[in-house]
Amino acid sequence: MKVLFTCSLNTNLSLAAEAIARKLRTDLEVKSCAAECVLVGENETRAKMDRHLERTLALGGYSADRASGIFPKASSHPTVGGYTNGYDLVVYLRDEDKRGNPSEPSLEVFAAWMGISPVKMVEWYVPSVDTIGNAALVGRLVDILEQKVREL
Repeated sequence: MKVLFTCSLNTNLSLAAEAIARKLRTDLEVKSCAAECVLVGENETRAKMDRHLERTLALGGYSADRASGIFPKASSHPTVGGYTNGYDLVVYLRDEDKRGNPSEPSLEVFAAWMGISPVKMVEWYVPSVDTIGNAALVGRLVDILEQKVREL
């Protein structure tokens, strides 16, 4: 099964999910990418993960080095191949603090905006990326992602 993990900027959540899936679910073909366009250096195409999260993942035996981490929005990036290019599942990772926020687009609106109608899409609400520096929350994030990846 081909799985694409996406979050707003692809700096933490989707990269972490991809790294965890690469180790726990070797039966899956996984990639990650940003859901929104972000401004980066001219030659920069890979996101940089928060160092606390990267360290916590490394302690668990996960490596973000192989994570695809495509910047900017990867709907047409050749490495990802577009959201509708044969992915069986697109996982949209979202900030749990924004659940139910009327200003946040629904999954259906997001899918239509990204042109993801031909594939199955789910959303995972996980701890806020704004609190990544907090060791307890980083550990909780990794625990939640491990559980969700195992359930795929």
